[in-house]
Amino acid sequence: MKNKFENKFVKNVLALSSGTFLAQLLLFLTSPLLTRLFSLENFGQLAIFTSFLSIFMYSLSLRYELAFINISVLKEKLKLLKLLILLVIINALLVVIILMLLEFWSIVEYFNNTFMYILLLLSLVGIGIFNVFEHFAISEGKFKSLSISTIQQTLTLVVVQLLGGVLSLNKGLILGDSISRWSGITVLVKSLTKEQFIYLLNVKLREGIKYLKIYSDYAKYSSISGITNNFVMQSPPIILALYFQQPLIGLFTILQRVLVVPIKLISQAVRQAYTNRLKEYITNHKYSDLKIFMKKIVLILFALSICPSILLYLYGENILILIFGNNLENSERTLRILLIYSISQFIFIPIANTLEFLNKQKIIFYWQLVRFIFVVVILIGMPYFNFNFQQTLLGYVSIMSLFYIMLFIINLLLLNKIEGSSTISEGGTYEKQ
Repeated sequence: MKNKFENKFVKNVLALSSGTFLAQLLLFLTSPLLTRLFSLENFGQLAIFTSFLSIFMYSLSLRYELAFINISVLKEKLKLLKLLILLVIINALLVVIILMLLEFWSIVEYFNNTFMYILLLLSLVGIGIFNVFEHFAISEGKFKSLSISTIQQTLTLVVVQLLGGVLSLNKGLILGDSISRWSGITVLVKSLTKEQFIYLLNVKLREGIKYLKIYSDYAKYSSISGITNNFVMQSPPIILALYFQQPLIGLFTILQRVLVVPIKLISQAVRQAYTNRLKEYITNHKYSDLKIFMKKIVLILFALSICPSILLYLYGENILILIFGNNLENSERTLRILLIYSISQFIFIPIANTLEFLNKQKIIFYWQLVRFIFVVVILIGMPYFNFNFQQTLLGYVSIMSLFYIMLFIINLLLLNKIEGSSTISEGGTYEKQ
């Protein structure tokens, strides 16, 4: 049985990682062209736009998509899926309306126009619906469809962005990002059978409402922690843009694209497969095996990160200038700082959602809240006291890495507690007698 689980996990990882690998290879091959077609300022504008989208990505559905993995009947999942699609659309509209009333985009003049508000709405709906379909696909084990959707998203992204660069469209990078999100949705919709798709269209919205009550903790805790988590992860370009020039934000974005993002996405592919394996362990109450498996994943990822990290630390700037052009001159310090962040993400992202599936939303909430406070203090306080861009970025990266380590320790302590508890509920959560 153990070998069966191991083979299934490896198969799922390969299915997902092949898609992310091809997608990142495509991004890597086209990035040298994009860095020559667009200015660092354009990349800075892209970073601000995508950061804002990512902050609200999970909260649009109030994190109810996490309930898919706890529902075993497909038709019941489809009821919830339809309700969440509507929820995403309504919340996206509310976000845009509030921003218009507050004139939020006025802090960055480039975005303060009707076209950008429309593009923001379409992008919010796209990123929200894709997130819902992605979790539905994970719960159904549709790893091949997830892999194909990643490739199609990236292909659409680079084609539109390259076309925008050739046509000298200043918003070409942002247009590519927005359109690509919808192309990924089409793949996941097509993964439904004809019968499933018809049922999704015809099912009554009220039939999925019961799950909003059953899994209300996701909305109470996970949605708020989702906003704080994404704020912590994605807010640097927005906040730093208030203090530093957009070309510096653009440099930060390019380095993420060619360094942090590939490492992060490979780790995310492992996370998606880990989530599927996590369900098996929790369902069968095998918490001791889960703890061993989690440790093994962390150690393997740490070992894999050593050699690439040393190479990039020593020769990273020269390699980047050779490939991506002179725009990346004097990027050595920023590159080395982001390298710390990328290593911590690569190692700890796969196990980061363990607490969610153990129904420990309160622990996640408090962890996210404390980290949120620290990050806000760092990002606002350090520039205020005249720390430069690299120093502020180092402060942010250090806090993020420290809290990843803390999360890993919390997971281990909780699993130890569950192992020693006298009662394990049928759903796989700890209950005191």
